[in-house]
Amino acid sequence: MNPTSDQTSAGGDDVPPTAAAAESSIAPRTTVGSSCRFVVTGFGPFCGVPDNPTSELVRSFRDSAEVGGAVLESHVMETSAEHVRAEIDGIYGRLKSASDDRVGGDGNISNDDARRDGGVVTVVLHLGVDYNATRFKLERCAYNDATFRVPDERGYLPNHECISLIREEGDDDDKSETSSHEWGKCVETTLDLDDICGQLQNHNEAVVVSGDPGRFVCNYTYYLSLSRCRSINDEVFKNKHNDSGGKNALLRHHALFVHVPPFDVVPKRRQLDFILRVMETIERHVSEV
Repeated sequence: MNPTSDQTSAGGDDVPPTAAAAESSIAPRTTVGSSCRFVVTGFGPFCGVPDNPTSELVRSFRDSAEVGGAVLESHVMETSAEHVRAEIDGIYGRLKSASDDRVGGDGNISNDDARRDGGVVTVVLHLGVDYNATRFKLERCAYNDATFRVPDERGYLPNHECISLIREEGDDDDKSETSSHEWGKCVETTLDLDDICGQLQNHNEAVVVSGDPGRFVCNYTYYLSLSRCRSINDEVFKNKHNDSGGKNALLRHHALFVHVPPFDVVPKRRQLDFILRVMETIERHVSEV
């Protein structure tokens, strides 16, 4: 089944009408985690709405023993550019340290399973709510454009500002398109979302690939994450350029942003099931690359 593209804006550009209530739920059993680890993030309140569905989803994964081995870290981030930048720097700083340890050959990685498997793949999975959505959206890309229609939680209200003005740490020294950060630049995930979305749709999931994450904090988060992810992968590739399989075989870090509907459209338990299926599908996908 070919995934359907969705180009509509999403991810907090529209002020949510109300906070949606949802029942507490235990995440179902999953087989994810044998070769892929996840860092999962969601957001706290924004635009005066106290209950963000993604914060409940993240807390459910954090409290669930079913996925404990697969989730390295989980974070509920304040919906502000300043806080997000600090969180993303921290997440990728730790991932880079672990990657440096692997490249150096000492295997000194904080996660016990990762110590036993230097080839483990890490996916930074960001969750955000789209209050106008009726289905899930896998975001293909993010844009170097901070244009907030409403202020973030710290009052920041940028208009056509660059999220990143300089090359991220680890980028190549040349001025090629892969390392430049001009305003409006689009950066795509290294995951094959057409394949992943198709597999999910084959399981009757209501999901599409989206090409527009909006321009609010969701896009801000995703652009920073994709840029830092690319930097780590580029550095690993330079250090291990003689390995067989080429660069794709050395892509050990990926990032993905998933927009979810409110709980009154898709209940919490159903959303937990979907996110777990996404994790399982990603793990199968990266193991086949």
